[in-house]
Amino acid sequence: MTSHHENDYPQREVPRCEVDGRVVRVHVRVMNFGQAWRTTSGIVETTFRLVVPLRYVDTFLRRADWLEEAHEYPEDRTPFEIKLARRDWPAVEVIMNDPTLLGMLADELDYDFLLHAADATAHADDFVLNTVERRSIDGTNVVLDGRCRRPSDCVAYQDV
Repeated sequence: MTSHHENDYPQREVPRCEVDGRVVRVHVRVMNFGQAWRTTSGIVETTFRLVVPLRYVDTFLRRADWLEEAHEYPEDRTPFEIKLARRDWPAVEVIMNDPTLLGMLADELDYDFLLHAADATAHADDFVLNTVERRSIDGTNVVLDGRCRRPSDCVAYQDV
């Protein structure tokens, strides 16, 4: 699986997506994410598991600018950002070692993690991720489970 961020992180720390127990190349359904498929026939849906190493999450947090916006626009803060603000914006180390904050982080950034695992360009042989239904932390990884469609050449534009 290739990632559009693979040069930013050592290979062992890059998120990997599995379908049927094997690592696959994926694309995120950008238009209509989370909605029913528009294609009337031929879609074969299955489940995926995205495994995001906590070392990757740590590096991601240190490079991301998402907290700058939370500081700049307090009226638009999410529940996670409000909790961080109430705790006086704890350091990444604190977030990474606090199970409550880490769980909220997984909810907050699940879509971002999908995008980081995905190939930047859609290919006909990509699995297309459409939902995140469960988020968990297994001690060394953030794990996202969801629904995707199997590769197909014949899909409506909104299902790419």
